[in-house]
Amino acid sequence: SLTGLYNRTYFEEELKRLDTKRQLPLSIITGDINGLKLVNDAFGHLKGDLYLCEAARILEESCRKEDVIARWGGDEFSIILPKG
Repeated sequence: SLTGLYNRTYFEEELKRLDTKRQLPLSIITGDINGLKLVNDAFGHLKGDLYLCEAARILEESCRKEDVIARWGGDEFSIILPKG
């Protein structure tokens, strides 16, 4: 994948697994990149793709090993924080 992150389908499957099998408390974070469409329109999709990859890198560096980070779609990202 472009960002190297999990996709929406994997995220949803992992959320079900964590919620039903282990009954752990968890938190979910969702967010997006503001202005990505403007970047794509002004500078092209290659530049927008670089922004997506950089956002993915920052999320991976900022999260714990057990957290599940996924690109939900477009410019949206979601994170499952087990024991969160």
